[in-house]
Amino acid sequence: MTRSTIEIPTVERIYAEMFREAEAERVADICAALVGNLPILRADNTRTPLKAGDIALLSPGHTELWRYERALEQRGLAVSSQAGQTLMRRQETQDVLALVRVLADSSDTFAFGAFMRGPLVGLSEQELLDITTALSADGTAQIFFTVRTDPDLVQHPLAKEILILLQSLRRKAAVASPSLILAEAIERLNARVIIAARHGNRNALSPRQPGCAD
Repeated sequence: MTRSTIEIPTVERIYAEMFREAEAERVADICAALVGNLPILRADNTRTPLKAGDIALLSPGHTELWRYERALEQRGLAVSSQAGQTLMRRQETQDVLALVRVLADSSDTFAFGAFMRGPLVGLSEQELLDITTALSADGTAQIFFTVRTDPDLVQHPLAKEILILLQSLRRKAAVASPSLILAEAIERLNARVIIAARHGNRNALSPRQPGCAD
């Protein structure tokens, strides 16, 4: 998982369409570089080069998708748009995106808060506030609860367990591919079970409790 900074060389005001155009070009360049060069582990345990069909680009609605489609097609990559199917608005998509952002950027406190409050963890606003308050010995110092917080300082059992898990996954960034890290995170968080329960699967387990991450 990584972040990419886009710089637009202009002395004039940067408008939304200028940013979208530059972003589309960057995304297309990354996709073109990956296709045919990145080995992917398939379901039958074989490894084959990444194909264009293995890539899914998620974008909020009404963000001029035609710019991204044009940039990809200019590089010879086939595009199949799923616009209008509201994939980005589905709760499970938002859950996974928050998880990806936390794993990719430890300074993204907004994503960390959204992930801890979301159904994959399920902490309440009050629980998060209590955890943050407890991080300060006298309760007055401004100390924030983030993915970089020392787990030994966290008394809440579920929050501590999740924090240890996230930090463990982040340490693997240098030796494991982003897809493997995300797959392990989804498995250890019981994400499939939680999503199935959300959609009414009576055979799924109840919301997660401390100790069920592994």
